[in-house]
Amino acid sequence: MDRQDAIDPAEKKLMYERMVLIRKFEEKLVELSRIQGRAPGMQILANGQEAVAVGVVHALTIDDVIVSNHRSHGHLLARGADPRQLMAEIMGKKTGTAKGKSGTLHMSVPEVNAFMTSTVVGAGPPMAVGAAFAQQYRNDTGMTVVFYGDGAAAEGSVHEAMNLAALWKLPVLFVCENNCWAGAQSLQQHCSIGDIAERGKAYGMPGEFVDGNDVEDVYHYAHTLAARCRNGEGPALIEARTYRMRGHGE
Repeated sequence: MDRQDAIDPAEKKLMYERMVLIRKFEEKLVELSRIQGRAPGMQILANGQEAVAVGVVHALTIDDVIVSNHRSHGHLLARGADPRQLMAEIMGKKTGTAKGKSGTLHMSVPEVNAFMTSTVVGAGPPMAVGAAFAQQYRNDTGMTVVFYGDGAAAEGSVHEAMNLAALWKLPVLFVCENNCWAGAQSLQQHCSIGDIAERGKAYGMPGEFVDGNDVEDVYHYAHTLAARCRNGEGPALIEARTYRMRGHGE
């Protein structure tokens, strides 16, 4: 990707701050998870994947919608969600973003256009297609971004969503966060092809492989493909290769 369009230094600083915030937020959850009875339920974290969340989200406009998954904290914090309210939601408190009713696995923050998060593997892309259809139907200026993992990329729901999005030229950017592990299975054990980005060709959409640990690389690809979606040229796919530094859950 040509980086002729330089990122403003102030934006770079904010991106760095957001990545640090995400890492520290989830490190705190690791700490709390080690205390018996302190953190309710399993905490599904994305330590090591911060650059994907920040790079993609900072390429968006205020009108764009994001759809997340069970590893949602980074996406929401990158979007500007209040970390105190997110932590309160995780802890089941009424001061949380959904008054403690969603917990960590189904978090949503409508104030930052993050309406939907599902812990069901592969459920996000069909929901994103619905959001993108609504944007297209209303002639909105925004588009939709959906984050899902390499394990979810094998789900039938994901392929159906990509097919429909391509047929209807919906403004949706599919972002596969390939952290090399689906639960406890390595990519080689569950994926029949080397690069998930190659699947974009099967649906007539561009598929780009990105260094998911390079926030600027992620930003430039996401910025270019998001503009394509907004211009009515249909969906696109990004495979951001990164690495999950901890286990499946705490």
